[in-house]
Amino acid sequence: MKNRKIIFILLLLVFCILIIIKVGINGTTSFGIGMNLTNNGSIPNMLDSEHLSATNEDVVKEEVFQEIKKIYNTIDFKGTFKQGDLSKYNIYKKKYNQFLKGERFIIDNVTGEKLYLWESEFWNCNVQLYTYYFFDMDGDENPELCIKDEVNTLYIIKYEEELDEIILWLRSVRAPVYLLGTGKLTHADKNGSGEAFIQLSESGEWEYSVWFKKEIHPSSQGTESEYWYLVSLPYYYTEKSEEMKISDEIKQQGIFNELQKMYYYRVTEEQYDELTEKYIEALNASMKGIRTVTFTYEELFSEL
Repeated sequence: MKNRKIIFILLLLVFCILIIIKVGINGTTSFGIGMNLTNNGSIPNMLDSEHLSATNEDVVKEEVFQEIKKIYNTIDFKGTFKQGDLSKYNIYKKKYNQFLKGERFIIDNVTGEKLYLWESEFWNCNVQLYTYYFFDMDGDENPELCIKDEVNTLYIIKYEEELDEIILWLRSVRAPVYLLGTGKLTHADKNGSGEAFIQLSESGEWEYSVWFKKEIHPSSQGTESEYWYLVSLPYYYTEKSEEMKISDEIKQQGIFNELQKMYYYRVTEEQYDELTEKYIEALNASMKGIRTVTFTYEELFSEL
């Protein structure tokens, strides 16, 4: 009997340890500083089947597709990496480098917390190994410093000249987010939550996003699998959301996402390609444009 109790206790301990490990892997991680891309610190798998209410498995009617297309034609997907005022570049470089050298603190744009380099997650790796992007990210004519670490977390820091303060303007968490240009981001996870175009406000908050997704589903005949081509309408995170009210007729042809409270619409492959054409063009152009603003630590700061 005593041996059985010991075995039971050991099994219980192993079970608890496994639970802790799982939470540590899948849970939200807080690193002390930063603004998360979503409220819980990550981009959810927005089109995961467990979050979809697939009340309509058919592709949308032609008139609904035309309405979606009309909205997509108003979106400016194209991003440019604006340089801003070049005369200020060295001044701003010196300020950003002071933080990276541990000489001054950075202020969390959300919490207001002040942290030096060794108090932040930047301390986890040699900053000379990071990738740096230096250009006018928020469109105010002054350069921001965008930093990508060894696990592709994106940080954007901003120097406020009038206040002589460095602000952590935006930070991504556990999400493959990439720079598309001034005020624009893209999320590209073709095997997970899909792809997204993200428009930022001047303060670094999400203004709106548009999502695209290809999913494999069993065919309606129950034989071979088939692709579902899914798109969303722009989802506004500000008061503009009131301007994007969707008619009941369009909603009835959508697939509701329980997690984000958004509708997605199944279209044909040809319609999907047509709707995402300008986004793909912008994505390809950004891969070339970003090269002109990409630096190593030495390339950006060695001449100061």
